[in-house]
Amino acid sequence: RIEFPTEFEKLDDEKYTIIAVPAFLKRTIETEDKLDLIDPFIITSGGVLLPEVAKKTNEVFGFWPVEVYGSTETSGIAHRQSKNGLEWTPFANALNSKNEDGCLNIKSPYIKDPNGFQTADLVDILEDGRFILKGRADSIVKIEEKRISMTEVENRLFETSLVKDVKVVALSTDVRQYLAAAVVLNEDGKKKFAHTEKFLINRYFHDFLMKYFENVVIPKKWRFVDSLPVDVQGKKHKDEIIAMFSSKE
Repeated sequence: RIEFPTEFEKLDDEKYTIIAVPAFLKRTIETEDKLDLIDPFIITSGGVLLPEVAKKTNEVFGFWPVEVYGSTETSGIAHRQSKNGLEWTPFANALNSKNEDGCLNIKSPYIKDPNGFQTADLVDILEDGRFILKGRADSIVKIEEKRISMTEVENRLFETSLVKDVKVVALSTDVRQYLAAAVVLNEDGKKKFAHTEKFLINRYFHDFLMKYFENVVIPKKWRFVDSLPVDVQGKKHKDEIIAMFSSKE
């Protein structure tokens, strides 16, 4: 059992299978530049592994992590390596479908109910059986009668290749609801926007999102921070992120 990332430096066997939550991989790549492990194989589950973290993990360990999607109730459902795309490939014993609410339904030998297990994960199922997760059902909000997935907005921001981490939240005033985005820029993003006024950075991301969404649902407030508050499993603290927008910039 590896408790601290520095313990990897002491390993001297030939081959390793590393099983870790994404948060531990993230901590490791923040403290280690390059680990000389021979032929490692990395499996991760228990949270979201950002593509940026997966890429850096490959640079440090020499292996792009295999992500496993599942839960306590379902066991493993599907796997992917994000270098090949964001689509999930189901395990052979998992039968997946989309229910009337647009969420993933799973049938497998690990689920006793013959009707399967209804998740709260929104999904698009491709013709070859692979699927794309679109966020949680509770990530859908209605902005001026327009339904929008906050997770989808986050995923589009990642497509700029300038974002290391992001969280989109819904805020409300007495008269309306709107979205706000807290963004951590990656190194490319920091270089691109060095010495750039914030309103121009806001405009860049606004204009990029205009290619995919109507103006009314694009985030109206932006915060650019060094990191987002998370728990030990790497899950973001929504209330603390919302609090970022309560103070003046």
